[in-house]
Amino acid sequence: MIIKEIENLLTKDDCQTLIDYSKAQLKKLTTIGENNNYRVGDGTWVLSPVIDNFGVDLNKKIKQIVQTHTSLPIENQEAIHIVHYEIGGQYKEHHDFFHANSDDYDKHINRGGQRTYSFLFYLNDDFEGGETKFIKKDLKVSPKTGKGLLWSNLNEDGSLDYESIHAGLPVISGNKWIAIVWIRQNKFI
Repeated sequence: MIIKEIENLLTKDDCQTLIDYSKAQLKKLTTIGENNNYRVGDGTWVLSPVIDNFGVDLNKKIKQIVQTHTSLPIENQEAIHIVHYEIGGQYKEHHDFFHANSDDYDKHINRGGQRTYSFLFYLNDDFEGGETKFIKKDLKVSPKTGKGLLWSNLNEDGSLDYESIHAGLPVISGNKWIAIVWIRQNKFI
């Protein structure tokens, strides 16, 4: 399993621009097949350009960063998903790949195959808690503004990597903001 932390991928201004863009569009998150307290947070998809003060499209910048670090084409990437967690917000232990017995499995797989990688960007670090924990690896990653966290969801042979189980730990104080991009095996449609 690949787990890689990459510092300083986004500037503080980039991160704040993404947070500001998202605030008016947040919706309560749900997770397929789970009860309401499994994932506690709000989120939104970035489906159009997000332009910073210098005229840079952050959507394109993030997608290029992801392509560089995964060596997979941009067309395999899902839309950027921005997530906000308040005090107590969390995402309990889960995999990012699609389970064969889950609701809408075929629908998800037909849109580009499995999620090969997950690429998380920490948009802030002025909060307590909220670490990303890889349960089977006994690894806890601390948030840092602008840092990226890349991990694989599949083994080299394409089989599901159950070692990729992870959690977004509860926020103890403050507000946590992340952006995540999931990368499929094939073109995402």
